Amino acid sequence: MPWLQDEQREHLEREGYVLLPAILSTQEAGELAAHLDQLWASEGELAGIENYIEAGARRLANLVDKGEVFRPIFRHPQIVGAVRAVLGPDIRLSSLNARAVPPGADPRMPLHADTYDAGVPDPRGYYACQTVWMLDDFTQQNGATRVVPGTHRSGKVPKQVLADVYAPHPEEVLVEGKVGDVLVFNGHLWHAGGSNHTDRPRRALLAFYTRADKPQQLKQKDHLSPEVQAKMTAEERELLGLDD
Repeated sequence: MPWLQDEQREHLEREGYVLLPAILSTQEAGELAAHLDQLWASEGELAGIENYIEAGARRLANLVDKGEVFRPIFRHPQIVGAVRAVLGPDIRLSSLNARAVPPGADPRMPLHADTYDAGVPDPRGYYACQTVWMLDDFTQQNGATRVVPGTHRSGKVPKQVLADVYAPHPEEVLVEGKVGDVLVFNGHLWHAGGSNHTDRPRRALLAFYTRADKPQQLKQKDHLSPEVQAKMTAEERELLGLDD
């Protein structure tokens, strides 16, 4: 079954990103947001420590280990299909994190690629793909993700080209979306989140995938409890790399 329409696949290939509407219902998104809020409250200042803590934003990490509610996220067939359109059939969940920008916060995120400073495609092609699950509306006012279309094909990362990676880019596009939408983008695409000028948080789940031959951001089998691993189906185990 094709999980992307032809025009969606073409946009993802050409521009480096695609917005998939209404992947989650409003109720599903609300349940996820409520669970994240509980985790932020319980983890406090250490929230996100398994990956990293970000100034100006709230993070959570290792979410596969923190609730059944996240299992339908990392294995969602339409999203996994879109990721495979970028990376090929053999993929792994690299990390499942959450990020929230509180009201009035300015995290000062530079334009970057999710492949780190040297992360240009290798001889096998692209090796990283990010998915942003919108649990609040993403708007210009609350700092929706900005992307620079086509830069996944540039063979460069922003700091190699730009004098100021924090400045607006003349070709950037602001990707606004509704609660329940999912932004899928090539991990080599230049992008950044913005400042939140509203009185409500901007919350999102970040399901990040890599080609199976690349290391995971968080090695899942080293971080998931035996109880959680025992619940996983064969398909989930493959996506998580539990038997690698």
